Amino acid sequence: MPKRFTDPKDHRSGDFSLSFRLGAKLDQTELSEQAGSAVRSAKAILLRARNKLERPNKLKKEEMEAVRQYAKYYFGWEENKLEERWKSLFKKVKTLESAIGNQFLIKITDQIWTTDGISQTADGRVRQFGENSKKEGRFQRNAIIPYVATDYGRKGIASRQYGPAYMGNVHIKASLFAQTHSAAQVLIHEFCHKYLGFHDGPDGNWYFDTDGESPPEGAAGERALGETADAMAWFIVKIAGKMDNMDMIAVNPTFTMPPSSPGCCILS
Repeated sequence: MPKRFTDPKDHRSGDFSLSFRLGAKLDQTELSEQAGSAVRSAKAILLRARNKLERPNKLKKEEMEAVRQYAKYYFGWEENKLEERWKSLFKKVKTLESAIGNQFLIKITDQIWTTDGISQTADGRVRQFGENSKKEGRFQRNAIIPYVATDYGRKGIASRQYGPAYMGNVHIKASLFAQTHSAAQVLIHEFCHKYLGFHDGPDGNWYFDTDGESPPEGAAGERALGETADAMAWFIVKIAGKMDNMDMIAVNPTFTMPPSSPGCCILS
């Protein structure tokens, strides 16, 4: 198979590495700076979200109410279910926060390719490989037991785990990095695929609107899909709350995703 990306090169921050699609007209110097900003923002979001879930007794009344409301909106969890799943939710957010604190590779490309060709809407992707597809090396595929969503018609939609499988590296569309806030959220979304094994719904189209407040048309009854990458990414961004300029991001009022959203695809 011909080589499609440059060899990975460590970012000057030392926190992650970048690889660029060969043959694409990409300003690698500028994209490297932009990617650094996006990663810093994603780290700040995840750290703040983790801290809030780690110490619920320290939350102010209005902060706790916000967590409850966002859990209900994005996951369909009532207060009693949130209490039951709080530790599990915290563990998942902690997994993401730990993952972004370790070395990882972002592959930057001018176009996102899917099994159907070039996507006109996706801003990122993570490819899923079968159980016998482990790849060794510095940026080896990580093992995961992914979730899959099945639509049972009138009985509703169920989410279950199957596997094991191996997850490839994160691919991000170059144009997205011009918007630091959006790139940070898409990165968190892709990490939900890579490190949690989350899916994009039964038809691969489970994305909230660009404001994070409108689920896909006709999908209002499917919010109980707690293992969808977009729901988790929006939940994390929302509970992180407002940050100052040092964090390079202000979430309240929420930022918007670029017009090309939905954010990604997961290939298997």
